[in-house]
Amino acid sequence: MICFISAATLHKQKRWRSEKKMGSFFLKLRASLTAASVIILIEDGKATPFRGRVSVSILASFSDIARAYAVDRAMITINKSGLSTTLGFFGNMPDPARQRFRNIWFSFPERKMTGV
Repeated sequence: MICFISAATLHKQKRWRSEKKMGSFFLKLRASLTAASVIILIEDGKATPFRGRVSVSILASFSDIARAYAVDRAMITINKSGLSTTLGFFGNMPDPARQRFRNIWFSFPERKMTGV
């Protein structure tokens, strides 16, 4: 069977790839300008630390949540001020996913190793 791909389809695929790269660039640029002690980037359902130290088990749990809620590009910032720690979310993710990220972060005792 011979399959033909139109020029419009190829153009759409190339544009989608370039938009994805640019989106990743702007996410990293925003992360570099953010004044948080710990920054975790989520790209294609995989959580990676951008700033600060985060345990592997927390990153694995964050990756699982991102894949479960189909979060392809987002940023999570962790700030400590006094006795309180806040998580900030940037990107398109539903509220239940944000709550699960908060639950995971505050349930792990290893978060004390991050310096936050």
